[in-house]
Amino acid sequence: MKNVFIIHSYNGDTEYSFAPSIEKLCKENNIDYYFPKFPIRSEATYESWESILNDYKEKGIFNSESIVISHSLGTQFIPKYLVSNNVKISTYISVAGFVNYKGREDLENILKRFQPTDEEFYKCQTLIDNIYSIYSDNDEMNDIDKLERYADKLSANKILIKGAGHFNPKSGITKIEELNKIILGELIYMGTVIVGGVIEKNGKFLLVQEAKEKCRGKWNIPAGHLDPNESIFDGAKREVKEETGCDVELTGVLQIGNRVLKDDIFITVVFSTKLLKEIIEYDKNEILDVKWFTYEELLNMKEELRDYNWIINSISALIENKVANIDLVKMM
Repeated sequence: MKNVFIIHSYNGDTEYSFAPSIEKLCKENNIDYYFPKFPIRSEATYESWESILNDYKEKGIFNSESIVISHSLGTQFIPKYLVSNNVKISTYISVAGFVNYKGREDLENILKRFQPTDEEFYKCQTLIDNIYSIYSDNDEMNDIDKLERYADKLSANKILIKGAGHFNPKSGITKIEELNKIILGELIYMGTVIVGGVIEKNGKFLLVQEAKEKCRGKWNIPAGHLDPNESIFDGAKREVKEETGCDVELTGVLQIGNRVLKDDIFITVVFSTKLLKEIIEYDKNEILDVKWFTYEELLNMKEELRDYNWIINSISALIENKVANIDLVKMM
């Protein structure tokens, strides 16, 4: 039977922000609601939180039909807990999830006990049917890059809510409408869009070596997920900048791809680019290396490339001048 769990924050103030609205929604729709009270502040340990949630698991309450909403510190706990205990759930919604917190020493020390590893982030995805990440553009605890990287580590559907701070009482948040829609099955995301660009210089092509656990060590075109409130043009330039440090101008369309999946829509758009500024800089948590390759070298890297056909087809289109006019893509 479907139920809803809220996994609260470091100081438990989720109870006074959006949790009451979720409890009210559940009562109105005959959905069982649970708000486990975990030790807070300096008393919080992963082991104590795990023990409390295990009580619900052993009673069969925390199960494969559970919708789990985590907030702040709770977003660190749930991925680690699910993997450590091999627990499957229906839906996971993180609120103000983050990576690499830097700030208050007391909170940094607590987080060391809770933070999931990259492997746990990856394995966690196999235990959840639907994943959403809700975050704001003015979170006082973490900048937006750390919030979006949390979502990326879970391959989550991103939901940006402007001006919501850390979704705590201080932010004045008492209700998150998007949470209600997810619980009631009214918010459905129509798939994944990947955008990127082929960068060429003197007959060589710039590729990035992935650091993510599921494709670690594989070489790829600079590319990634399109974010909410972002055009495919801005998304492609952002991904190139984030993964290589280079500034580019988009000049044409090399490939539009579509993969048919049972429970998702998957579309890719690859642009040709003009290199404006070459400064090789990247986040080593996301990218292991950035390197120029000749086309001939790439043809002989079938095992080393993340998606051989997709990468070779994109670069071949550029070499053979099979580039569609970028004006074919219209903003609506």
